[in-house]
Amino acid sequence: MGKETSYFGDLDISTKNPDNSSIIGGIIITLFYSFICVSIGMIGFLTYIFDDITMIPLIIGLLFFTIPVFLIYRLINILSTHRLILKHDKDVLVLEKAFQGKCWSVKRKTLSESVYLRYHYYTLVSHESDSISYDGSITSGTSSQTIKKYLIHGFSKTEGEWILDISRFIEQHDHDKAREIAKYIGIEIRDEGEVQPKGLVIG
Repeated sequence: MGKETSYFGDLDISTKNPDNSSIIGGIIITLFYSFICVSIGMIGFLTYIFDDITMIPLIIGLLFFTIPVFLIYRLINILSTHRLILKHDKDVLVLEKAFQGKCWSVKRKTLSESVYLRYHYYTLVSHESDSISYDGSITSGTSSQTIKKYLIHGFSKTEGEWILDISRFIEQHDHDKAREIAKYIGIEIRDEGEVQPKGLVIG
């Protein structure tokens, strides 16, 4: 698309805070599935203690014990407020994540190392079970979801290539917001269109 003309200005934007219903709902769902995973893990652990035949129940139990950790991380990441800060005078590009006002992740890059902003999207298609309609015909239900990704690519002599995912900022706006961010940084947008993620099979 060509390099965007820089605004030569600083930028400080944040995503919207999640509403209370989203937070409460997310916590309830996470606790529910975490309880199930811990229960299954405890069954595997107790089976290993009392039977003492094989390590398989213990391994399965430990795997289920770790699942709640990933569920909690996913919940915090989804409900976090993302903040993007760029300052030309300090040559810094910062991506912060905060949950309920508490910052838990900070990625700091050198602004002048930014090379381009890459955009692509892919579609997830899930095939639901066949159903029989009132006239006796069999129909197959499908649903699809389009995932859009906006990634700032940069290169550092010390750490090599780096990437900052700013997709969350664009979700609440449109493609013009990505163009605006690219102009503030002074980099080009590379539109790759639709891609097929490697190894992704939905069915």
